[in-house]
Amino acid sequence: MGNVLKEKEFNLLYEPWILVKTADNKTLKLSLLEVFKQASNIQQLAGELPTQDIAILRLLLAIMYGAFVNEAIEDAEDALKLWKELWSLGEFPYEIIENYLKQYEDRFWLFHPKYPFYQVAGFNESLKAYREKNKKKDNGKESVKSIPRLIGDLSQSDNSLRLFPGRTGDAQKFLEYDEAARWLIHLNGFDDNAAKNPTPKFVGYLGLLGLIYAKGGNLFETLLLNFVLMNQQNEVVGDNKLQARAYWEKPVCMTVENLIAQPFAQKDLLTLQSRRILLKRSNTGLVSGYLVTMGDYFDPDAGMLNEQMTVWTKDEEVGFKPKRHRPDKQIWRDFGSLICTSSSNANLDSGVVHWLKYLEKEKEVPVKLLNMCTTGIFYKLNASTWQITDFVNDTLQMNGMVLGQLGNTCVRR
Repeated sequence: MGNVLKEKEFNLLYEPWILVKTADNKTLKLSLLEVFKQASNIQQLAGELPTQDIAILRLLLAIMYGAFVNEAIEDAEDALKLWKELWSLGEFPYEIIENYLKQYEDRFWLFHPKYPFYQVAGFNESLKAYREKNKKKDNGKESVKSIPRLIGDLSQSDNSLRLFPGRTGDAQKFLEYDEAARWLIHLNGFDDNAAKNPTPKFVGYLGLLGLIYAKGGNLFETLLLNFVLMNQQNEVVGDNKLQARAYWEKPVCMTVENLIAQPFAQKDLLTLQSRRILLKRSNTGLVSGYLVTMGDYFDPDAGMLNEQMTVWTKDEEVGFKPKRHRPDKQIWRDFGSLICTSSSNANLDSGVVHWLKYLEKEKEVPVKLLNMCTTGIFYKLNASTWQITDFVNDTLQMNGMVLGQLGNTCVRR
């Protein structure tokens, strides 16, 4: 006999779902609030894929912008003061984060009649409205995608089975809520463009980037090192503005294929909804499939310069565009583009590196050895569809002094 499914179930603030590795090398599953409470005793996120970890890392960073950046942060001095105060604590001021998140507790249910997390409850209604607006044929209810397509380290379609899959049987057919939550966030960021009605214009937003981030001695340090408070133009990020809102701070957008202006606020950009998704449950209380279609996107010709966690390449038309990582090129071989040292228009630091250079200039770089990490997904065009073919993940350890004048010599060599 099946379970009676609750309308509101599995709140991500309190239910364990994030995989982490502790200081004593144990793998634990923690809730969002527990991750912030124990961040200084957590080595790193330890999900099924590095791309899953970076997607969740960005979610955690968005929460930090929401909790700590307010109207009092007006200039570089204010930004540096906030950052130094947080770093000196050695752990997060938990009550501030808890009070912030509890304001939006209802938006963190994985299953909710109106606000399922990172999903659209009225999925079919949204598609119907899209088709009516664009005079497209309405086929009625959408077909549910299978679980193997949701699982990022399997990414298997119903028409093309893996020869040596990493999981078989019911492990391919159903997911527990905690794992489904992790893959939901991953799908939103890195989905290919195989969805239909309409076919997405691009792969998921994170799939467009050459993701780069700094890794500290524990998760608290990692989050602070990537907590960028000024952009490459030394302007304070726009998260202190009234119109700056994270996904959970604004109404759920149901518009399919929604062209938006590039978000200026980091908490808005970090929680960008590239896809409209709805998880489906079986009567046994497991996730059995999902619905997906195109979500929010902005014109890539805008240059995307508000993004702080990507490597850049020069482009004649738009100035700079994200430089995707290649599986066949190790991070040390691309050192020059990771740590730009020229002030000319031919180079542009990632926001993370620019912020770390600013901290070094102000004699505030708190660690002698920095671990710069790159991650991402490599897609291959098959007919008219971009399909996931490979994952990229690499780390380069360097002395913090490389962010200063020493970097000029290193890049030349």
